[in-house]
Amino acid sequence: MENTEVSNYWNYFRFFEPATVDLNIFEEIKFTCTASGHGVLCIADHEDFYLRDKSGEIKPYSFKNMEIIRVLLANSDPTMLVFCQDLQSYTIYYLNTSNFDQLGLITFSKAIHQTVGSITALPDNSKIAFVSNENNVVVYSSPYKLNTVPKVFKYNDPVIGLHFGVRHQIYPTLYVLTQKEIFSVSFTEGSAPTQTKIDIRSTDGATTISDAGLLVVSRGKEITRYNEKGIDLTYTIEDTPTLLYSFQDYLVACYGNNEPGSVLIYHPKTHLVFGKASGGLSIQQIYNVWGYVLFIRRNSTFMFLKPTDIIEKINQLIHNMQFEVAVQISIAKNLPPEFVGNIHYMQGQNYMERSDYQNAVQCYIKTIKRIEPSFIISQFIETSRTEYLIQYLEALNDNRVSTKQHTTLLFNCYTKLRNKEKLTTIINAALEGSKVNREPSFDVDAAIKILLKNNYFNEAMQLSHAFRRYATYLNILIKRKFWSEIINYFHEVDKDTLVNSLREVADILDILPASYRGELIDIILQHCLTKEKNFLKLKYLQRIFTNHREDLYYILRTILQQMPERIEKFNWNMLIELAIEDPVDDDDEIALKYLNDKRANFDMELILIVIAGAKNEHAKQCVLEKAGLLDSLIKIAEIDKIIEICTLYCDKDVFIWERALNVVAKRNDESQLKPMLEMCQKYLTMLEILNCLKGRNIKMGTIKEFMLRHFNEMSQENNKLSEKVDNDLKDLQEKQETEENKRTGFFPTKTAYCDKCHDTLEIPIRHFLCGHSYHLACLGEVIEFCPICHERHKEIVSKREKNLLETDLVYKNEDEPTMDDFVENIASDAMVLTASEDLAKVKQFQDYLTSKDL
Repeated sequence: MENTEVSNYWNYFRFFEPATVDLNIFEEIKFTCTASGHGVLCIADHEDFYLRDKSGEIKPYSFKNMEIIRVLLANSDPTMLVFCQDLQSYTIYYLNTSNFDQLGLITFSKAIHQTVGSITALPDNSKIAFVSNENNVVVYSSPYKLNTVPKVFKYNDPVIGLHFGVRHQIYPTLYVLTQKEIFSVSFTEGSAPTQTKIDIRSTDGATTISDAGLLVVSRGKEITRYNEKGIDLTYTIEDTPTLLYSFQDYLVACYGNNEPGSVLIYHPKTHLVFGKASGGLSIQQIYNVWGYVLFIRRNSTFMFLKPTDIIEKINQLIHNMQFEVAVQISIAKNLPPEFVGNIHYMQGQNYMERSDYQNAVQCYIKTIKRIEPSFIISQFIETSRTEYLIQYLEALNDNRVSTKQHTTLLFNCYTKLRNKEKLTTIINAALEGSKVNREPSFDVDAAIKILLKNNYFNEAMQLSHAFRRYATYLNILIKRKFWSEIINYFHEVDKDTLVNSLREVADILDILPASYRGELIDIILQHCLTKEKNFLKLKYLQRIFTNHREDLYYILRTILQQMPERIEKFNWNMLIELAIEDPVDDDDEIALKYLNDKRANFDMELILIVIAGAKNEHAKQCVLEKAGLLDSLIKIAEIDKIIEICTLYCDKDVFIWERALNVVAKRNDESQLKPMLEMCQKYLTMLEILNCLKGRNIKMGTIKEFMLRHFNEMSQENNKLSEKVDNDLKDLQEKQETEENKRTGFFPTKTAYCDKCHDTLEIPIRHFLCGHSYHLACLGEVIEFCPICHERHKEIVSKREKNLLETDLVYKNEDEPTMDDFVENIASDAMVLTASEDLAKVKQFQDYLTSKDL
């Protein structure tokens, strides 16, 4: 093939090709040392050096009377270190490469440092190290000043090599190679350097330092890579190199065993050779500059290699079906993962065309996270390819990218093939992960669904329990009637899980046998009554026990007895509601107890709604009384309660007796009306009472006794009043006559006026109950009636006599007359007689009522 050669160890590719860069001006210089850094190439002879940047601009600089031993350019900063000597001393110049300003200077005597060997510096030139007097290593740190004190490290054996590297951009490490051992010296800011022996072997082969700060050493064909602690990697190359150079992920090796020798560019990660050139024997220095690999020959000439277009080369490899090599190179060149995945996919397609399904699926597995799985799954959907589909789906799970559909498909494949061994393996792995809270690689819900569908109940139970699919777990237990396991489960879980489980499996309380339900309620009570702060609050239970009110009632009553402080307002509402509805409470005692509990904190409006349809009359009355709804209370209360309420609240509500009498009258119950009338006569007038009774179809016999007693009392009161008035008038007249006789014989009764002559009243006088007063002389012969009120009195008396006559006739035709037949006439008569001064007629009406068999 055009671009590849095959050896026993490495595959060869020509991914670097010769390039031309104009450095002719330097070929005339007999340079002694070179350096490269921050995009600048430095060529130096004994006294002068020249800097060339990518654009071709050259800057010269000269040291007079000084010989340049070594030049070191910083990787990124525009600085350089120039190590020089004269006859008496060594001098290190720290310069700015932009304008050659001197940034620092160190001088030390040759009397102390008689010989100087290997010289190296950190990539940023912040430290420089050199070998002094063969066995010592001297390290100077910036800022470089004349009085800077170096650190000196002494070794038993001569030092043959030094390399400075930086690990992870922050850890400076100096590698020291002696004739017998290799050491690393690590520098940490703020503390003393630490020295570590990393190998008891040394080397007389080529060495270099990598971009990652790793030491690379050759021992024959063996290449060993070191970090600050020891060996990092070992591999073998084609031959023994005379020179090594490391950049990026490449290792450049020059060979000189045969003329003219060769140059190979290795890529250790892929075990590939990316480039090859001749002339390795003459190479003195190698640099990575301006995007090229620069080789400086001993005869002051140069050779450049540049990388070719990698995509073009990879496409050529794919065309030649060298997929593995294409993948290796793509990875080495840090091409996008999608690009690498596409190569694997094309390789898999190639195997599929040849019906090599095993290799195909292995290629497809490498496309995971890079190629959409549906493209791959469609390749193995046929029944005969199920085992390969399983491999791919398992890989999706292992990489944690499987979806619910992938899990469903995988578990379907397992159950279809009855591959219980694999099914158990994947489930057991997931169960082990659950112990350390690691989620499984597959979709748990989909897996459980498939297991249940194919009667793998135990496996489904294990997964649902381990991964907290509590509703599913409980439903499996319920379906299999594992009542004891259900109770054990509730014993194990915390309060939050318990509540969530009951909420999600709402019918569990209906399904559980009574004895097990009792155990469950005991578990709930334990969570409610625990003394810990994280106790189960009752608000979570009320919704769960909507259809199990007896159980909720039991829970609330128990908590009220043991820890009443945990009963909140909405709990009181529910507790009282359940107590009112509870048919087993005798005599409504429990409901009344809760309603009258001083701790009770309930919503009155809500409880009023509850009692609207309740049969618990005592509770209704208690709630209505507490709510101040006296009218509603009177409507449902017994007579004793009505009298109690009216008596209690009559001071605040003057009309309560009248409303209560109306309610009792509607009932038309003689046993209730009689005691009510007895109380009402203390607070209501006769007319108010009779108006309340009107239209109620009340038997006259029911109120006969009340009316007789009323008229009896009225007659007695009138008699007492009349007697008192007569006595008072007699006393007054006697007193006035006595006083008048003493003075003139004329005795005025009071400061008043005659209603006829309008003069001042003077004895003898006459007062009427209607309020009018007259001189006897002014009355003349008519002294029985007030002249002003005479016509009205005659009308009243006439009507009274007529009513008595009509009433007598009606009574003769009625066996049991009703209140409605006569209440209006009797009320009128009673009012007339009460207002009249004719006590004889009052007595006559009273006798009439007594004589009737009502």
